[in-house]
Amino acid sequence: MMNVATLESGSLPCESPIATVLSFATRIRRGSPLLAAWGAALALGVVVMLGLLFVDDRLLRGTWVWAKPIKFCLSLALLAWTSAFFMTLLPAARRGSMTVRGVAAVIVGAGSFELLYIVWQAAHGQPSHFFVSDPFHAVMYALMGVGAMSLTASQGVLAWQVHRHAGDGVDPAFKLAVVLGLTLTTLLGSAAGAVLASHQPQLGSALPLVGWNLRGGDLRPAHFLGIHAEQLLPAFGWIVARRAGRNGRVAVWLAAAAYVVVFAITFRLGQA
Repeated sequence: MMNVATLESGSLPCESPIATVLSFATRIRRGSPLLAAWGAALALGVVVMLGLLFVDDRLLRGTWVWAKPIKFCLSLALLAWTSAFFMTLLPAARRGSMTVRGVAAVIVGAGSFELLYIVWQAAHGQPSHFFVSDPFHAVMYALMGVGAMSLTASQGVLAWQVHRHAGDGVDPAFKLAVVLGLTLTTLLGSAAGAVLASHQPQLGSALPLVGWNLRGGDLRPAHFLGIHAEQLLPAFGWIVARRAGRNGRVAVWLAAAAYVVVFAITFRLGQA
């Protein structure tokens, strides 16, 4: 089994795929049993909704009606497991603190609320976003915005916890990448989400699966970059921790700066 020190130092031994998956699953459970279980439930939900392909072929704005719930399930599962993984960088006593447990509770609570509403709307053949035709749906859409902001804010709190309390065995470059990734998710994800909430993407040529409009005027690519900085930057930091040595932190700072520039360009194109 892969031990904690191995992952934190950035080295990775050769293991079978099954052993690697089991090692990560064990670590995620150690970080937060709540987030690990919730992520697993979301993954099961994806399987169930994929089964609806055989019985429900309805379209909504030119896309399969269950495509959005599936995408949100996947995104929330990734958020849960990523957060749980980063919690393992903290000492055991800190993982049991009210702050860290509160982060997990916010993720599960806000994420479950959003997803249940999205599934409910899909089941009724109605959109969940930008649908404010009556007071009920207007209130629910506003509450979804509160939930989304709560999710991104939770990552900022986790970033501070890792910055202050991460164990001494964590590679400095990897730790920096985690902190910056979580921080950028809070800042960039919230910024793009706030603007996107009032700018419904136009229909047009779209990428498969994600449905992004390829002709511009679609802020969803920028929002994607914002909310997934917490996975992409730490992945880069893990690679740097293995190869860059003393220059690892510098490389991470440069990567974060480049990430912000790419986000800004994508955001500007999304407003065109």
